[in-house]
Amino acid sequence: MKRLIYLFLVFSQTVLASSSHEHRPLIMTFEESQAYYHSFAADKSLQDKDIYIQICINGGEKFSQWLKKINSLRSEDTKIRLTSKGSTRGIPINSPSSYGPSTIKEKFLKLKAKMPESMFDIIYGDAPLTDNIKMTDQEFILLGRSVSSLYQSSVRWVGSMRFKDYYTKRSVADVRGFYYLKNILDLDSYLANLSGLPEVEAKLTIKALIGICHNFGYKKSYCAKNLAKAVRQDKVVEYKNYYWAAAQKMWDSFYRITDPRRDIEWNSKAPGVMKIKFKDPNNNKVANWLKENVEDEFTLSTEGWGLDITYRPGRLGDAYIEFKKNVTPHVSGGNKIVMDANTPLEEYSVKWTIRHEFGHILRLPDCYVEFYEPENNLMINYQLDTTDLMCSRAGRMNQRIFDELKRVYYKK
Repeated sequence: MKRLIYLFLVFSQTVLASSSHEHRPLIMTFEESQAYYHSFAADKSLQDKDIYIQICINGGEKFSQWLKKINSLRSEDTKIRLTSKGSTRGIPINSPSSYGPSTIKEKFLKLKAKMPESMFDIIYGDAPLTDNIKMTDQEFILLGRSVSSLYQSSVRWVGSMRFKDYYTKRSVADVRGFYYLKNILDLDSYLANLSGLPEVEAKLTIKALIGICHNFGYKKSYCAKNLAKAVRQDKVVEYKNYYWAAAQKMWDSFYRITDPRRDIEWNSKAPGVMKIKFKDPNNNKVANWLKENVEDEFTLSTEGWGLDITYRPGRLGDAYIEFKKNVTPHVSGGNKIVMDANTPLEEYSVKWTIRHEFGHILRLPDCYVEFYEPENNLMINYQLDTTDLMCSRAGRMNQRIFDELKRVYYKK
């Protein structure tokens, strides 16, 4: 059975890997979303036919122009910024986000009802840009974040539909079923009494059991029929056991390093420091910014441990950083960090991004899920752990990351 499970996993992950798709953060800043949109906006065939989606995109673009005009007249300390450390949020696995034409329309109409008419006419109408926002900065920021959120959801939706097949197949990576079941104490006894559970619990459990079967690569319709048969034959535990290893492996794939670097130095001679060589960016500001942010993040006081970056001219296989205009930050080829040249290094979101992207340099995978749900015409996404640096903008370095790095890189 283990061999069969392995073959199904290889097949399902090969399908996902070979499908045409893109890498994009689960949560992007307003500026990152603009860069993402501008990367495909020139292709007019990609414009969504839904009027509200186009209104939200056009409004977001105009809001960006307005914000630049306002900030051009302000000092650095008084500029209006939509992001801050306190404004970051997570998308918990048990409270996923969903977006599509129906949700975007609903949120737009709610925003229209509460936004001052003068502000609405500038962003979504034909009124000219002004210098006076006619409200406090905080009120403007709160409303601006709603404009940004609608813009980002709309842009993300249009972008997702370019790779609709990929995101549909990506639903096999939905691990909510495994997450739900693994947190149940004495799971086998619980499942053996499935028919005796309260209705709400029974429905949640059935959905979770279908989910772990889907992780195996089967369609949900087949999983539902198979589960119904198991219920009739009092073999629900056997059903769970058959798919459990596949679901566990899918869960682990979001956390485990499978292609470790070969240039990491961390051993028993100096157990408190993990060293990595990095190609010198030949720019003191960038070099100091990267080193300060990454080393600040990759430290764990409880373990008396930290990361040390040493710059050198660069050799084949060394990690390095590049800045390009209008790009979504990402790691390419396992060694190259690509950052948006248009976004100031001082922005909090950029400081978080370099920390997260450096996690990919260490070969840590993303731990969030995003897929298309055709039955509801919605995209669904969530983060496995909102406190984890590799899952969420609200996340930080933690014991889990340290343990995984130690498992792979530490040499006695």
